[in-house]
Amino acid sequence: MKKFNKSVTVPTIIVCTLGWGVFASKAIQENHKEESSNVHKYTSDEFEKRLAAYRFIPPYDNIKKEYERLKEEERKRLEELERQRLERLEKIRLVKIKEAKKIAEQKRIEELKKQQQEEVISRGDTNSTGNWMTFNASYYTAYCSEGCTGVTATGYDVSNTIYYNGLRIIATDPNVIKLGTIVEVKTPYETFKAISLDTGGAIKNRKVDILVSSTQEAINLGRHNIQIKVLKIPK
Repeated sequence: MKKFNKSVTVPTIIVCTLGWGVFASKAIQENHKEESSNVHKYTSDEFEKRLAAYRFIPPYDNIKKEYERLKEEERKRLEELERQRLERLEKIRLVKIKEAKKIAEQKRIEELKKQQQEEVISRGDTNSTGNWMTFNASYYTAYCSEGCTGVTATGYDVSNTIYYNGLRIIATDPNVIKLGTIVEVKTPYETFKAISLDTGGAIKNRKVDILVSSTQEAINLGRHNIQIKVLKIPK
């Protein structure tokens, strides 16, 4: 009985050992398969996560289109700024041209007036207003040694006055300054308005006599050049 048990036990041990080896081998293989599956699963999940992250990055074509759009907008903006700058420059240029023309026209008018004044002075024509002209002046009284009678050539009595309606009285050459003409007079001593109401034998061309109150005053004032501007010419 003991011998039989021994013979049975050894094969049983061998079979069990082999069976255990096979079982262990299969268990190891299954474990490797599971680990391999987990590795592939992890790699796939990681890839999906990274792919999902990359989906937020615009494609290159979209980036290029956006860049071109922004570039075009900037170009248009710069063109508009340049257009506005050129418009401002053109407006400034036109204003300067207008001002230059205005100044040139003023100078032309001034030159024309100056020429007219010079022509008036050169020909002795004082029958126009607004021009200052040089005359040689002397002074006289209502009664003088040259035959003054106290009444002007126009019949105005100056025996007691040197004024006519608030205007001083002067004697002029009617061919130069018409009788009744109102003028402004600048002497070395004073400036006043006067009217031509008298004439005189020695009053020719650009000579005038200014009526004063006394012979002594006429002597004291003497003879000198004055400026006369015609203010109003009688009709």
